[in-house]
Amino acid sequence: MKTGQMTEYEKKDFSFVIALTFHYLCTMMNDNEFAPLSPLRCGARNGLRFGVYLTVFYAASLFSRQAAVLNLLSLVMIVAVPFVVYFLMKADYRAAAGRYSVGSLWLDGMTTVVCGSLVAGVFMLAYLRWINPTHLSDEWTLMASTFAESPDASVRAYGEQLQSALDNGFTLSPGVFTMTLVWMAGFTGSLLALALAPLVKRSGPGGKSPADIV
Repeated sequence: MKTGQMTEYEKKDFSFVIALTFHYLCTMMNDNEFAPLSPLRCGARNGLRFGVYLTVFYAASLFSRQAAVLNLLSLVMIVAVPFVVYFLMKADYRAAAGRYSVGSLWLDGMTTVVCGSLVAGVFMLAYLRWINPTHLSDEWTLMASTFAESPDASVRAYGEQLQSALDNGFTLSPGVFTMTLVWMAGFTGSLLALALAPLVKRSGPGGKSPADIV
């Protein structure tokens, strides 16, 4: 296969991400499919905003070695994720005049994270596939060399094994890497929304922050 061509798996992964994102955008814009205050519709709409947030986070993480401030920014943004999701859920709960149940709030928060991950996943896939296709292999090589220089014998052994795998053609395609991030974000987002939903419900449709109700 020629360099630069997509494998069948990469084509399927790319098509799957694009299809899910397109379906999400249609869901967000379709007034007839979901009621205006449906947790699915509100979560999908929030997902666009959260997707922009995650895209900035991904970009800061990718270029963190070029500027120390980006490393700090990515750290602050990942720590702030629960608060961002909380206030997005809170805004929907207030818009619904407090009519959401805990289950509806969970669905709203989970949809927000999943849809946001899909939006950011398109950026990540485009960057890893076309803008900087050697990024993943460079990261694996750097990790192997870093481990190989460790004073710990077990860490050095792991670095040697990783380098051996790289020499034998080990690779992780951009499509697989992106889908792994999307599924991981969806799983953790579901747990995060499950934890935040009772807090949002307990706070009422007013203006309390998470610190006021814990």
